[in-house]
Amino acid sequence: MKDFGLFALIHGQAASSSTHVLPTSFWKLLWKAPALLVWRGCMKILPVRGSLRARGMDVDEACAFCGEGAETMGHVLLFCSRVRQWWFASPLGLRQENEVEFHEFMQDFSKAVDPQTLARFFTLCYIFWEARNALVFHGTPPRLKLLLAREAALFLPPDSRQTQANDLPLPATWLAPSNDVIKLNFDASWRVNAASGFACVARNNVGEIMAAATAPHMAALSPLLAEAGAFKWTIGLAMDLGFRRVCMETDCMRLFQAWNRKEVGCSYLFSLLMDCRHLANTGFVSFDVSFVKRSSNKVADYLARHAEAFGQTVWIEEVPTVVEPLVLDDVTTLVPT
Repeated sequence: MKDFGLFALIHGQAASSSTHVLPTSFWKLLWKAPALLVWRGCMKILPVRGSLRARGMDVDEACAFCGEGAETMGHVLLFCSRVRQWWFASPLGLRQENEVEFHEFMQDFSKAVDPQTLARFFTLCYIFWEARNALVFHGTPPRLKLLLAREAALFLPPDSRQTQANDLPLPATWLAPSNDVIKLNFDASWRVNAASGFACVARNNVGEIMAAATAPHMAALSPLLAEAGAFKWTIGLAMDLGFRRVCMETDCMRLFQAWNRKEVGCSYLFSLLMDCRHLANTGFVSFDVSFVKRSSNKVADYLARHAEAFGQTVWIEEVPTVVEPLVLDDVTTLVPT
């Protein structure tokens, strides 16, 4: 993904464009996405208040979110002061400055980013428009955490639609690492308007528990950010425990894909992963990350879901009694990697 921390490139390109005739390739892109909402916005047929007022309807044209300026497509989905905060808090971490025509912005933006970023952008546009309608027609005020949770539930990266966890040829049980490697399974729990929970369990090549830990954490903006936070926390714990050769395992495909893509940007997710890369490169002799099914990560999953009850705790060479059956089940099906 290219860096759109400030939309300077977009603003510069769009501001210099005076044509309202968009190329056929751009329309084909929108239909292929699919992105009907964005297509309607570019065609100026979305019923925003500014358009309704221009067509003679007796409506207040002020933006439903901020109450400042006319509610145009570009304003309500990109440049409203409130929506700008949402974009920056989103997984894309976008920041906007000068307002431009929505179709001009979209033409340049679609050329500058990769398909996955564009797909996520379309998803967020839909969610923000949905929030606008909920406010206008039902008086329901938008809440950022709920919007981001909905995005996490709706968005499916284009390159993962055919590779869901249940379809991958992955073992259904925990696998032992090689002789000199410590495997750390980690997980995060996430609930709307509640604290996140982090957990990890470290085991050697014969399944012996080296350590386990839990930590309640401040509320994360999305499940993905909670998983990334748990990742960074687990790396730090591994360093504190003196593990030098490690393999990290997660059952979060989106985190695993973001780690492998090695993208750069200015969002909070990219910032967390950048910190993780720095720690991985400086604190270990060898460092690896793997994706596993939930059934191969059940100890960390249980601990994360009950992190608030366990509190901030580290167990050395043992686990809480309640998860011992899960550990035993992993050992009885132990398969070396």
